Formats: sequence, C-alpha cells, structure tokens
Amino acid sequence: MGDPISNSSKLTTSTSNKTNVAINKKAVNNVSNVKKAVLTEKSNNAAGETEKCLLGVMLFPLMLFGCSSSNNRPKVEQVNIKPVEHQEIGISQDNIINILFDLESEMYGAEDIQKIRDKVAPIILMAKEKTKNITDPRDKLKAIYKMLRDNFMITFANQENVGFFKKGENQTFTACLKNNMLDCDTTTFLFLAIAHELKFPIYAAVAPEHLFMRWDDGKTTFNFDYGEIHPDNFYIDHFKISKQAIINQVYLRSLSPEETIGVFNKNLADAKFDLGDYQSAIYYYEQAFAAFPKDCDAYNNCGAARMSLGNFQVSIDKRVTEQTLAYYRKAISDYTNAITLDPGCAASFSNLGIAKLKAGDPQGALTDCIKAIRLSPENSEVFYNLGIVHNSSGNYREAINDYTKAIVYDNNNSRAYNNRGGAKFYLRDYKGAISDWAKTLELDPNRPDVVRNIQIANNKLSTIKK
Repeated sequence: MGDPISNSSKLTTSTSNKTNVAINKKAVNNVSNVKKAVLTEKSNNAAGETEKCLLGVMLFPLMLFGCSSSNNRPKVEQVNIKPVEHQEIGISQDNIINILFDLESEMYGAEDIQKIRDKVAPIILMAKEKTKNITDPRDKLKAIYKMLRDNFMITFANQENVGFFKKGENQTFTACLKNNMLDCDTTTFLFLAIAHELKFPIYAAVAPEHLFMRWDDGKTTFNFDYGEIHPDNFYIDHFKISKQAIINQVYLRSLSPEETIGVFNKNLADAKFDLGDYQSAIYYYEQAFAAFPKDCDAYNNCGAARMSLGNFQVSIDKRVTEQTLAYYRKAISDYTNAITLDPGCAASFSNLGIAKLKAGDPQGALTDCIKAIRLSPENSEVFYNLGIVHNSSGNYREAINDYTKAIVYDNNNSRAYNNRGGAKFYLRDYKGAISDWAKTLELDPNRPDVVRNIQIANNKLSTIKK
C-alpha cells in the first residue's frame, strides 16, 4: 500500500537523525507479574514508519522478589567502614571477585575499584563472625543477608529502583555496592566473594533473566534468592521454563567458575549496551558465551546489540546496505542460538521475527512472531511485534488488531498506542489516530514527534471539513 500522506505532511517519528535506543525497565515486585524487559527503538528511516520493538532481551536482570523498605528495618548500629588493605583481611588472590574487579576497571579508575575492595573486606570479616556458631547452611546465608541489610544498610532492589545511578552503571558491581543497592546479579557476586573466604560451597545459578545463588556441597543443595529458600520447581513454574531448556542444562544448575566469569562479562556488556557502546557490548557478549556457551540471555542481548548497530547504520545511510544486512544476519544467528538452548522462550522468537523483518524476510518474521504468541498468548510485547510485522506489509487493520491486544495486556504500552495511531492514520481514521496519539503523550510526554503527528492529522481533518 502506498503512502497516503503527501510529501509536505509526512508523519514524523523522531527529531533525531540517529536511532535512539532506550530500555523500558519495568518494576517487578511479584513473581506472578514478571514481565520481559523491552528494547525499543525510535526510527525515522521512512515516512510514516512508527516505533519498532525488540522484545524480551534481558539487558538488565530483573529482581524476582520484593525488597524490604528501609523504613521497616530494625534500628541497628551501622558499621563504620574504614579503608583497609584488602590483602590483610583475607581477600584471596584466587577469589573470583578479583576477576570481576579487573573487568570493571575498564569502566572505573583504580581508586574507585580500591574503595569497593575496601568495602567488601569488612563485610567478609563480619560474615565470618555472624556465621561461626551457626550449623545449618540455610541459616548461615540468611544471617549474612540480614547482616548486609541491617549492619551495612544495603538495599536489595530491582533496576527500577536504581534511579540515582549514572547511565550504564546500574548493572555493575562497583556502582551497585558504592550506592548500597544490589540487584540479583550483584547480590550473587557479593555472596560469591564472601563464600570463597568462608569456604562455603556456593555457586551462581541462572533462571531466565535472573541470577541467584545455590548451596551445593554434594549432600545438601538449595537455592538462595533475596533472603529466601526456593526449590527448583518455584522457578520452573513462575518463569515457565521449558522442559527442553532443563534437558539442555541451560537453567537451574550450579555454574562452574568459568561459566560465572561468563556472567561477569555479560554484566559488563549490559552496561556497555546501556551506554550505547554497541561494539564493546558485542565484544563482551561474545566473551560471555565463549565462557558460558549456554547463556541464553547473552545470545539474546548480543542480538539486540547487533540490531542496534544495524539500525544506527540505516539512520546514517538512509538505506539498507550490505553492512547493515550483515548486522541483522548475525543477530538472526544469535537469536537462533538462544532458541536452540531454550525453545520455549517467546522473547527469542519475537526478537528473531523482528531481525528477519529487518533482513528482508517478512514471511519468516510473521512465522516467528506467531510462534512467540503461541508460547506467550497474554504478552503485550509479542502482539506489539506482530503488529509491526503486519504494519510493515501494509496490513493496517491486522496491525490495529495486534496493537489493540497489546494494549489489552498492558494498557500503559505507549508504543502500542502510538503505532496503532499510525495505522489508523493510514486508513484515514484521523480522529482515531489523534485519540491514540493523545494517549501516547499522556503516557510518554517527551515525544515531539507525536505532537507533530497530531498536527498533521488535525490538518487532514481541517481539509476534509472544507
């Protein structure tokens, strides 16, 4: 279908000449409401093209459980942390946390890293003291968790609560511990550092988009997650982990030290991605799945970084070049690898669909987006992506139906309102378009492109009335 808008009144979707990639991070305080993080991109590559989304890429680990408010903590004496030489108090040279510090030194100076080393040292000392008379390993970990909250005033929070971090910092161990706010990744990293010195058999373990720790001494095995003990079935049920992913040993097992180093690399790659440094992000993602070949999230996130590079290249060249196609094809490979590991992940199929659409395979895109819906039939984002596929082929009525379902499952999905407004505009339903765009601005006021689109639609209505 041709563009019904004249050259003098084209819909605008961005005021920038370069693709703007942003993360829509949703707070998750209840396991029954776990939602996928969404990578959205605003592009002005063609007249009338509306926002596109890559669903379900876990760039930042989401916290699975609610956090205790600092207002509800018992009044205890806060530890006065004094700088000390970490070697003097037993942070061993072979402690895996040193590898994490070495990685993060690429983002922070030696002084910043040393301050965090000095902060970890007294934590380890007090953990030794708090657990020396406790025999049950579950109680040992609970005592350390309580100590971190009460004595070191550490808050355990998801990414939505980390508003005071600099962009790109909120997933690094250095930034999180500096600000006394740990997410699921950095909580696990700190416990691994403590466990090494206390000789606790603690390992990192993964669920989809989530990291936690696992006590495994060969006799006793249990999962420890934000101060609580959970069986494997808890994660299988709430993350809807596929049987094949379990068979493939992707989730719910103790990671080796090498695989844990892979997680460290992914964590740094996520920070690079958030900074818009996609080339560096890809480098560290590749390091991640080289060390941890079954890291499904690393493949998904690497695919998103490649897609972002491709989109950026299109915004510069104003067309799809062979270089751009190379980025999209590599993204297709990443998403395919993720699906091989976990064929039950709707996000991977939806991401793959968008990558195929960008690479010029609309039928393949449609097939994969439909698979995503079958796997997650009440997911706003999979319907949103299906709407993008239908919209790109001019099937605006189908696209409107998809966006409407996306809104049903998440009535705060501003991108769905925006794109539905665009589809209605192309069908000359200008009043409907204006209504959807007004809702977009209500949810996301910082959208000058949407303001411009409303003006265009109003001009169309004025012309019709005349």
